[in-house]
Amino acid sequence: MPVQIITDSSTDLAPDFRPKPEVLPLTIHFGSQSFLDGVELSHRGFYERLVESDQLPTTSQATPYAFAQAFARARQYIDMGNLDGAEQILQGAGVKNGEWYFLMGSIAYRRGWLDE
Repeated sequence: MPVQIITDSSTDLAPDFRPKPEVLPLTIHFGSQSFLDGVELSHRGFYERLVESDQLPTTSQATPYAFAQAFARARQYIDMGNLDGAEQILQGAGVKNGEWYFLMGSIAYRRGWLDE
């Protein structure tokens, strides 16, 4: 069964890394400007700005929307019967909210772990 790994862009994995993980971009802030890491700002662009800027950059975690997209993919995997893939997505998401627990419960139910 295929497995999907989710990580944020701070891992700086090589583009040809296998298995190909799903990377949720961090937001990099240079002063009042914000960029999605690896999407709107390349590694080279980051270092160019780092040299030119008077302020050090800050980062913020992946957006709730990015996590919602990952949860949607996990839901699709559950619907397709790829429970291992769905569980891998959820374990790597880094957020354990109500939806996370619901989807993990759905996986357990489909595996028959909740049968009385």
